[in-house]
Amino acid sequence: MGRRPGRNFIPLGKFPPAREGCAGLYDAAHDAFVIFSGYDPTTTTMTCGHTIFTPARVGRNWTPAGTPPSPRMLGLALYDAGNQHLVVSGGIASPTIPSTP
Repeated sequence: MGRRPGRNFIPLGKFPPAREGCAGLYDAAHDAFVIFSGYDPTTTTMTCGHTIFTPARVGRNWTPAGTPPSPRMLGLALYDAGNQHLVVSGGIASPTIPSTP
């Protein structure tokens, strides 16, 4: 399998909510980039996801089916391509932000 050149693009459709510390991965079978969870500095930790299908540059927000994992940031994600499952592990429930003097 050869290397594909990197590319920059602006997604069409829905943009994901702003977030930090999310888990991200590339789904080669669907040519899609998937992000999950993270922290929105204006609210709290999240348990939602967003997928950008790169050929069409179309984005889609989603929430996990069934009982979602607890909201988190800085977790790790693996993609089980055979079962099309996103597996998330670890992370922290909320950031500790030091106060400024």
